[in-house]
Amino acid sequence: METEVRGYGRRRLPRLASPKAHFDETRSVDALALALAGKRRQMGAGSQADEAGGRPLSRLSLRTFVIVGLSAVVPLVLLSLVFGYRASTQQRQSAEFQVAMRIDGAAHRLDSILSAQSAAVLGVAGFRSVSLGDYPHLYEHLQVMPARHPEWGNIILADEETGERIMDLRSPFGRLLPPLDLSGLPAGTGTGSVAIGGIAPPGLFSKGRSIPLYAPALGKDGRKLVVVVALDPSSIETVLEEAGLPADWRGAVLDSDGMVMARTDNSPLAVGEKPADARRADEGQTFSLGSKIFQARWTMQCDIPRALLDRQVNEAWWLMLVLGGGALGLAVLLASLVARDMAERRQLELRHADQRLQASEAWRLLALDAADIGTWHWDAVSGTLQGCDRCRHLFGLTGPSLALKPLLGLFFPGEARAVIGAVLASYRAGVPFEREFRIRLPSGEQRWVQLYGRPLFDEQRQPIGTYGVLIDIDEQKRADADHRSLLGRLHSAQEEERLRISRELHDRVGQSVTSLSLAVKKLEATVKGESLSGNFEDIKAMILEISRDLHRAAVELRPTALDDFGLQGAIETYLREWKERTGLATETFFTGLDGTRLPALVETTAYRITVELLTNIVRHAEASAVSLTMTLRTDLLVLIVEDNGRGITESAPHGHLGLLGIRERLELIGGEMKIESAAGEGTAVFVRIPVPGSLLIGEAA
Repeated sequence: METEVRGYGRRRLPRLASPKAHFDETRSVDALALALAGKRRQMGAGSQADEAGGRPLSRLSLRTFVIVGLSAVVPLVLLSLVFGYRASTQQRQSAEFQVAMRIDGAAHRLDSILSAQSAAVLGVAGFRSVSLGDYPHLYEHLQVMPARHPEWGNIILADEETGERIMDLRSPFGRLLPPLDLSGLPAGTGTGSVAIGGIAPPGLFSKGRSIPLYAPALGKDGRKLVVVVALDPSSIETVLEEAGLPADWRGAVLDSDGMVMARTDNSPLAVGEKPADARRADEGQTFSLGSKIFQARWTMQCDIPRALLDRQVNEAWWLMLVLGGGALGLAVLLASLVARDMAERRQLELRHADQRLQASEAWRLLALDAADIGTWHWDAVSGTLQGCDRCRHLFGLTGPSLALKPLLGLFFPGEARAVIGAVLASYRAGVPFEREFRIRLPSGEQRWVQLYGRPLFDEQRQPIGTYGVLIDIDEQKRADADHRSLLGRLHSAQEEERLRISRELHDRVGQSVTSLSLAVKKLEATVKGESLSGNFEDIKAMILEISRDLHRAAVELRPTALDDFGLQGAIETYLREWKERTGLATETFFTGLDGTRLPALVETTAYRITVELLTNIVRHAEASAVSLTMTLRTDLLVLIVEDNGRGITESAPHGHLGLLGIRERLELIGGEMKIESAAGEGTAVFVRIPVPGSLLIGEAA
């Protein structure tokens, strides 16, 4: 049965003068629709007669043809001017957008470069020889770094408090060097982070201009050190050149102090200069765009003279001003000539539109009646509720109107307040509302209905009422309940079959394997010879492996620990075996489960979901660490499973059978699952299972 009724809610239902009038209309809707259709046919016939006997063709003068011709020319002229102006404006906006996208892309690229450089500098600061004070060994390590990072002009290790240079790759190790100026190191920069400075003059950190990257570190006996890497700014200039800026646009990269670090060839700025000082004379004559480089708090700036940027727009504006003024004057003259004819035609069209609207409304009511949907109207001004026959029938009420007090008596406790709250919320937000709830009919039966309404407002945005529809969804709800019951029986049958097979594997097949092992040992005792001892050892090893496989299969089918020790004990037992088998680092956190048993269905569902999630991690995540958190609250069991794998990408298959199985199990007991993932950043799965406090069994064995 279809329950989607949003389309009906967008139509306005007629407001009747009284409930009895509404009752009479809904009963005779077919007759009304046919009558209005007949009126429409009569109206069409009358219109044809008017056209046939109207104004004769001889009265059409030459002025009429001139008016018609000029009326067609004026809009074309205006439209062509407007379109020309819009095209030039859009061309200007397109140029701005393209430049903004290019500088954003270049800024992101610089962010990536600086992030990679920061990671490399942190690697240098984290050398073991730094913390041990083994500076000769550190010097040997640092001498190979320029070969790996050609963009590094120099590497310096200095005392953070005094600026004393402990080593400098530009000088042999052990040479006494002047103190280093560390004024560019921001205060509060701690170990494990990198501070990126601005453009530095030649000779300060390296032979040429450089960009210092500061990485604080702890030396021997807690001595505060700082590793300074001088980055060659040519990589920034390369990014700026490859940004692909148009020829008229001038670009530059500014550090946090506003100093120019790199620029395009056509830029009037110089490296090491502040644009605010150099271009004060051009203030107001250029158009600028900028993008932040968050890794270093830099700015990428592009500008262009406004005269070049607005040239086409200004030309189109003057053309539209001159030609458009003449066209508008002509339009005013033509409008005064045709105003009388337009007024007459408008009156005739309004009469025809009113008749068509009435016919359309009648056909709409007929469609609602045929679709078996109840319609209702709440008048917020008078506080009255009206509904059609179908609406009253769904509520099991008789009479021409709907009294609000008896109607609210049909609601279950709490539902009436929820429905009224939904109506008030729709008034505040100005959006439709939808609600499903149960009612108790006067006959004692229960029925599920779906209520949909759209609020109406006056010109002052004050609510004046609500129109809506009412649909019987009782059959759908019953079908959903039957579906959940069937799923429950299916899962119960599966668990019983798993238990039976597990016992068969453990008892019969396990005993057979044990007997086979004893027989092999007995045979080994009777047969002598070193040549056969190796064969017996291989056979016993194979029997032991078979026994382990049988035990693992029996536990996976139905873990005995779940029945003996409860949910926490079963999961801990499984995780120990799973960790040995996969080798993944695992962290577990249990809260509120110690000594508490949950209902069997909840324990089985939580255990199966945990096993399925861990299996998916091994198969698909390519993770190296897993975290499992399980918390039992007053009436809720929360399971969180996280990994540091590759995450769920767009190319991952949708509708995975494992996830579908988890959702079916949660649907059976009213639970829910939420997945948060990002490519390359791992996946987190949140599972919530309701556990009424009255169902807690007690302490686990």
